[in-house]
Amino acid sequence: MTISHSDLDAFSHASLKLYSPELTAETYAAHCVGFLRGLVPADMVSVADMDTRAGTLGVDFSDLDAVLPRLVEGFGRTMGRYRLFNWDPMVNEGRPFFRSDFFTARQFRDLDVYAESFSLRGWNNHCAVHVPTDDHHVLFIGLERSGTVDYTERDRAVLTLAQAHLANARRRAHARAKIRKELPIDPRDFERAGFSP
Repeated sequence: MTISHSDLDAFSHASLKLYSPELTAETYAAHCVGFLRGLVPADMVSVADMDTRAGTLGVDFSDLDAVLPRLVEGFGRTMGRYRLFNWDPMVNEGRPFFRSDFFTARQFRDLDVYAESFSLRGWNNHCAVHVPTDDHHVLFIGLERSGTVDYTERDRAVLTLAQAHLANARRRAHARAKIRKELPIDPRDFERAGFSP
């Protein structure tokens, strides 16, 4: 699949937002959401970070509502039965994958994971993007859509291109946090250089 000139232009603009000076470990998820929403339409974007050492899972959602706790609870009960929700970075050889790579829309609607989770928001189409890490974390970003418009090969090509940037932005955010902790900025250093307070 070839990426169009307009896709590359959108990618460039979205990348500026991803790598903005405000990128930190705390704002990483929000930056990912903004970056991906500038590339691929989605009703909801979730950034899920599993710490394999601590045995914890943190999830940030682009949008919050009253249904979300029930949706997450139902997803947690049923996800382990399905390869596309099993936290395996090697699904589709690490490249982005869609619900349609595993199930037709009708098959998906017949699953318990749909009945207990996705149906609560009417999400028929799921996309997952693995973010490569160099530590003990497994990171996936989920994009959800309602309606009949499935993700396309154009979307897969753009998201595949985005993977390296998502990983790089995470490394950069964590490196910034480490540097700030080890070498805190002292405003007096700037005053000695001639800047006013």
